[in-house]
Amino acid sequence: MKQKFVLKSVAIVMLFLASTFSFGQGIVTGSISGTVIDPSGALVSSASVQATQTETNRVFSTESSKGGVIQLPSLHPGTYSVEVEAKGFQSFKAQGVRVEVGKDTSLGSVNLTIGNASESVTVEGAAPLVEATTDQISQNFDSKQIASVPLGNTYDSFVLFAPGVATAGSGAFSNNNGAELSINGQRARSNNYQLDGQNNNDNTIGGPSIFFGNQDSISELQVVTNFDAEYGRNLGGVVNYITKSGTNSFHGTGYEFWQGNTFDSLQNQEKNPLLGFCAPGEDPKDGCTPPVVPRFVQN
Repeated sequence: MKQKFVLKSVAIVMLFLASTFSFGQGIVTGSISGTVIDPSGALVSSASVQATQTETNRVFSTESSKGGVIQLPSLHPGTYSVEVEAKGFQSFKAQGVRVEVGKDTSLGSVNLTIGNASESVTVEGAAPLVEATTDQISQNFDSKQIASVPLGNTYDSFVLFAPGVATAGSGAFSNNNGAELSINGQRARSNNYQLDGQNNNDNTIGGPSIFFGNQDSISELQVVTNFDAEYGRNLGGVVNYITKSGTNSFHGTGYEFWQGNTFDSLQNQEKNPLLGFCAPGEDPKDGCTPPVVPRFVQN
């Protein structure tokens, strides 16, 4: 009985540790990490760390671990300034640190310089060339790309720009809402669609349940082609829509999305005389149907 209790305790501890490392970034949040070291290369523990989101001035605080590790999990996407302070060292400031959904932004080695805390060393944050903190593979499309690329409101088609994604074609094996996406060779209905981290899957056929048609309110669109166990559910990929959130300053945008039939032409089945339509110059009194471009206007 005692042995079973010990085994259960060990399992619970291992599960807790696994969740601590695995959920640094989630499906609607990101994270910032790094390692604090002194001029000799020794790790600095208990350093004060503050990350301030530029758009909202919201502050997230933590301390470096005994191993000098910085971990700021569950951060909302946006731009941050990160400040690291430790007794006997100049403060370290990183500006323009970009946090994206489902990704960890690594500061790398935070090198502290001996000096007064009133002095500071400021660097500009930059995205790492190689993602070294996770084995997850994802691609993000920001609001400017979504608004500028002429794909209409078929936002799922952005996923086709990601490596490892192709149109499913005859391999879809089902009807599908939206674009038929084959991610990593899986069928079209093997994908997981999310809207702000909430389930947006059509349970009867493949694809999303709700078509999100307001491109002006999308902050970013993310596709995860190789994901960790935290996502689960599907074999293919995760397609995640993230909507915009507010900031401290009053602001707003406006846009017009128009679809119409002004520049449309008739398809063969809409004008072929063999299907009962009037040939050019033929009188409808002969019993044929005049071909007319279907009216369609959507604002």
